[in-house]
Order: sequence, then structure tokens, then C-alpha cells
Amino acid sequence: MKLAYITREFPFAYLGETFLGPEARLLRAYCDEVHVIAARPRLRTSAFGNIGTVDVRIASFSLRTLVCAAAEAVQHPFSAALAFRRLVGPSYAGAAKMKNIALFPKSLAVARYLREEQIDHIHAHWMTTPTTIAYVASMMTGIPWSCTAHAHDIFADNLLPEKAASARLVRVISDSNCRRLNELTGNRYTSRTHVVHIGVELPESLCTPSEDKTLRILSPARLHPIKGHAELLEGL
Repeated sequence: MKLAYITREFPFAYLGETFLGPEARLLRAYCDEVHVIAARPRLRTSAFGNIGTVDVRIASFSLRTLVCAAAEAVQHPFSAALAFRRLVGPSYAGAAKMKNIALFPKSLAVARYLREEQIDHIHAHWMTTPTTIAYVASMMTGIPWSCTAHAHDIFADNLLPEKAASARLVRVISDSNCRRLNELTGNRYTSRTHVVHIGVELPESLCTPSEDKTLRILSPARLHPIKGHAELLEGL
């Protein structure tokens, strides 16, 4: 199986989405190929080294992206027109709509790449622009797709019902956000919406607990105010 794995920035960024590294490596063990495509790549090369994936950098705005998008639209004009109408037609957040329109050429370029590489399935993280790219690419190519919903992206008002209706599977990383996603989509897609928590890689062996009484804290989060380290320390 050849999988396209669409992210926000991973692996073309140093910070954010580091939790996707273990998942991408695990998927590589079960798939023949995993092609990772970032919606907004920040770096020119992967910040995670060689993890066995095919890291595809398609610029959001470049002459090459526009040429590929134009070729896809010319070869499949009716699909392109339908996909664009489904982005601009529904009523949803204006900021999200502008981002989707801006990324429409890239979505067509991604569709062309997936077609050429004979990708079997698309999976996208975040119910924002990464799923927009997957949504459009699936409409263009007929390749089935699925997605992972996290937290704030559920409330971004970015074609949430339309994407849930189109995707074969909607994975949500927590029970509470799964309930909220189902509420926001009128509980119409509960049969295809499932909770699968984000995993972590464990070392092969664990350290022996220390005999002293020193308090040690393990907090698996990047050092950023939104992660609440200050509140954790204050609470302790």
C-alpha cells in the first residue's frame, strides 16, 4: 500500500508536530511507501532525518506549483471546477475560506503528484488546511482519504461537516473532542468517527527508580507557554 500522509509542517519544521515522527515511522512498517506532504513547509529539507518516509516538499506558492496545478486543471477541468465550488460555495469562517482558496493551486498540484505516484490512500492531520488539501485531492483523483482531528482545529469552522462526510474515517485523539466533533456535525457520522489516542515511543529498557527522594517530573510537551509548564510547577 502506498500512503500519502498530509501534515501541517512536519517534517519540514523544527518545532511542532514532533509527535508525528513516531506515527510516520510506525506507518512505514505497515505500508510499502509513505509519502509525507506538508501543507506549509518551513524548511527545504526534513528536520527529522531519514525515518524511512518519502518526504515531498511542494511549495505553497511557487511557479512550479502553479504549473502543476494548471496542468491538473486542464486535464481534469470538471473535477477542478467542482472542487473549487465545494470550497467557495458553503458558508463557513471567512478566514478559513481565504486560506483554502489560497491553497487551491497547491491542492491541485498535490493531486497531480498523488496520481503520478499511484497513491492508494490519503491521510491528513488537522481539520484545517491539511484536510482541505486531502479533500480536494481526493475529489480530483478518486483516491479515498481519512483524517485525524486534534483539538482547536475542530472549532476552526473549516468545512467540518463536508470533510466528515467525504472522509472514509475520522480519527479523533480524545473522547471529549470526539463528542464535540460529533455534536458539530449533527451526529451524522458517528459510525466512521473513532477515538485513537496519540502514542509515544517507549525505550527498550526503563531506568531503575532512584533511591533518593528527589522529585522528578516527566512532561512530554514542547517548552511553550500554551503547554502549561508554569501551571504544572505552580500546582506542585
